[in-house]
Amino acid sequence: MKNLAFNMILIGVIALFLAGCMGEALMPGENSIPDKGTLKLYLTDAPGDYLSIDILISRIDAHIAETEQEQTQEGFLNFLNKDSYGTEEDVGGEWVTLINWDNGLPIDLIELEEQTVLLSTNELEAGTYTQLRVFLAGEASITIEGEEIIEDLIIPSEAQTGIKLNHPFEIIEGQTTELTLDFDAQESIFINGNEEYMMRQTIKVISESNSS
Repeated sequence: MKNLAFNMILIGVIALFLAGCMGEALMPGENSIPDKGTLKLYLTDAPGDYLSIDILISRIDAHIAETEQEQTQEGFLNFLNKDSYGTEEDVGGEWVTLINWDNGLPIDLIELEEQTVLLSTNELEAGTYTQLRVFLAGEASITIEGEEIIEDLIIPSEAQTGIKLNHPFEIIEGQTTELTLDFDAQESIFINGNEEYMMRQTIKVISESNSS
C-alpha cells in the first residue's frame, strides 16, 4: 500500500511538471515577439546640369526575407502541390510599407545636390531585407538652361510597379540602420526619338551604416 501511494504521488508530481513545461512552451513569451530595429532612409542626388527636376514620391516599400522556418514550410507546401508555382513577386518573405504619401511628396532633385533629406524612420522586425521599392506619382517637370520648363516629363510605367533597389541590408535588434539613396537626376533624364524628355529613374544605395 505504501508503494502504491508513493507511486501515485510520484505520477502526480511528474504530471504537474509536464503540464508546467507544456504551458511554458505554449504561452507566448517575450521571445515570441519579433525583435525590433530602426531603419532611417535618406535621399540625396548627384550633381547635374539641370536647373530643377520636380517629382512626386508616393510610397516606399521594403521586402523582408522569409525565415528558415518559412522556407521549410513553403518547400513542403510546394512539394504537396507541384503544379503551383509562384513568381518572385508573390512568394517568399513579406512586403512592408515604410511610408505612404497620399498626395505625393514633392522633391526637387537638384536641391538635393546640396543636402540630404530624411524620408522615413521605421521600427522594423529584425532580419534581412532584400529589396526596396520607390513609387513615383505620374507628375514631373524639368527646367533646363534658359529656364525652359518642360511640364510633361514622361515617367514610364515603372512608377506604378516601383523602382526596384536590389540592395540587401540587415535590421539588427536594438540598433539603427541608415540607408542613403542617390536619385541620380543627371543619369535619369534622356530624350527619346520623338524629342520628348523622359525619366528612367536611376536610384542606388550609396551608403549604409549601423549604430547602437
